[in-house]
Amino acid sequence: MTERIDTLVKGWHVVTMNETRDIVRDGAVAVRDGLIVDVGKASRIEERYEPDQTLGGNRFVVTPGMVNSHIHITGEPLTRGYVPDDTPFEENVFQWLCSLYSVHTAEEERLSAQLAAVEMLKSGTTSFLEAGTIRFLDEVFDGLAEVGIRGRLGRWVWDLPPEPDVYKQNTDEAIGFLQYQLEKLKSVAEGRLGSWVTLVGHTTCSDPL
Repeated sequence: MTERIDTLVKGWHVVTMNETRDIVRDGAVAVRDGLIVDVGKASRIEERYEPDQTLGGNRFVVTPGMVNSHIHITGEPLTRGYVPDDTPFEENVFQWLCSLYSVHTAEEERLSAQLAAVEMLKSGTTSFLEAGTIRFLDEVFDGLAEVGIRGRLGRWVWDLPPEPDVYKQNTDEAIGFLQYQLEKLKSVAEGRLGSWVTLVGHTTCSDPL
């Protein structure tokens, strides 16, 4: 007698994360209620389970979700090609990027984060660490919760010049931002999203901070 599952994912190769890191040729993954319940040869999985939907096929490699450990999910996803690639570091960051980030609205940051998240998910990245260049943190959390990705993110925090006026903050204010996100946004969207300490370290953080 077969068991009902939500989704069967088939692959030419299935890369596992079990103790021996097995790679299963002509494999499949059984998913029920958002959880993986079985992994193995497709012939065995198909014999045991009756899926509501089947994804993949013999042209695909099924892997665990990738992790992007450094990404800016606001600003740049909406303005690709705007900042020259060949500018010196100081000019690139403080004349181009900071000016770009400073004029984005809360809705634009929310949309930018959603675009970045969808692109990551479509390419197999299911979790990320944001590098700390978000201004409207609550709105970005809200937008990402709708997409379903996992991640850790935080507000733009620094206390030394130069910076656009919208980012000016003294040391106490910067610490206050960090305390807020670590206390109020520690776990969002059933734990998929959370905050972490984000210091934008381009010589812009004092020793006390």
